[in-house]
Order: sequence, then C-alpha cells, then structure tokens
Amino acid sequence: MTKEQLMEHRISYFKRPAMTVTTKYKVSIANLFEYIVGMHYTEETWTLRSIKDDKERKAYKAKHFDFVTFSGLFSYRKDECLVQHSGLMCLDFDHLGERRWELRNRLIEDPYFETELLFTSPSGDGLKWVVEIDIGRRDHRTWFRAIQNYVRQTYHEEVDEKCVNESRACFLPHDSSCYVNPILDSPLDFKGDTLITNQDAGEAESSVSLKKETDNEE
Repeated sequence: MTKEQLMEHRISYFKRPAMTVTTKYKVSIANLFEYIVGMHYTEETWTLRSIKDDKERKAYKAKHFDFVTFSGLFSYRKDECLVQHSGLMCLDFDHLGERRWELRNRLIEDPYFETELLFTSPSGDGLKWVVEIDIGRRDHRTWFRAIQNYVRQTYHEEVDEKCVNESRACFLPHDSSCYVNPILDSPLDFKGDTLITNQDAGEAESSVSLKKETDNEE
C-alpha cells in the first residue's frame, strides 16, 4: 500500500466490550501502530497473559480490550453489513510458542505478501499478520483460501479459520515490538492524527457510551 492508503481511515474501530456491534468510529493503519506500541492497555495485556484459566482469560479479553475489523468499515458487525472493504486482511496464528519470533521475521520478509502491520496477539502466544489484498481481482474469501494454502505450503503453519469472515474482529493489545510497513518512516506520519475519528453523517451510531480513555483507567 502507499503511505496515503496506510493513513486513510478505512477500518472500523469498536469500543469494548466484545458485544459491541455498531460504531461511528474508524481508524488507519498508522493510527493502530501508534496505539499498539503506546501505553494503551499495557496493564490489561499483562494481566490477560497472567490468567491461566482459559474461560476466565476469554472473559477478561472480551471485557477489557477494544477491537477493530481490519477488512473494512461496517454499519453493523456482520459480513453482509460491509460498507467499504479496506483492501486488508488480518491472519491469526495461534499457539506458536517458541516459533513466534522466527515466523514473525519470515512473514516480514515474505516475497509475495507485503506486511502492513504485524503484532503479537493479546495472549502473547500468537501473531496478527495484516496484509494487502486486491479485491478487484478476487473476493475476500477467495483471497483467504489462497493465503491459507500459501501459509501451509510455505511456513507449515495454520491460519485461524475464522479469518475467512470479512467482519472478523481483532482485539488490540500492547506490543512495543509491533511492525509497520516501513513506508511510514517519519514521525510526521503519526503526529496530529487522532486514533478515533467520526465517520460521515448517516453511518451507524455506537451502541455503547464512549468516553475519553486514560492510562490509569480500570
């Protein structure tokens, strides 16, 4: 993607909890990079990773983390309510263990799919790989199957099957090692741009009350 495309607000941003299904906010890749490497949800991320019980960990994540739909803007968080596709797809790799850093480095150097954003999952044991796809050539689900097969053949890893959905939600953790397309190489690419911006009038209102976030929020 071009620098201008990476700074366009083409991704729906949803405030916690996970049951939120409508929003009036949208963000860019540049916004999300700044958000993930910043101090937002640092405490929540480490708390989540300290929880051993799977059910308790899932409930905590659903309650305490904001999330986005990387593949576009939605009037309602379900596939048929896609307003505009972003030209992006987020692929989830789960339960990587010691393979995580090696896979991360290989994905960054992938010769066929340009990495726009790559960060450690909230659990600390997986990766979120955001790549560009050309919707003009193939639809979202065809691209998913193609990339899924490519990953199997090239990296011998499995991508979460749920990523096939256009409205797939991705929780946003803290990750100081988050990678972003180096075309965004200047501090000016991030300065002065807000994390959350209003969508055009007439699009969906948020289904939860919104308030300014602070670093010491519960």
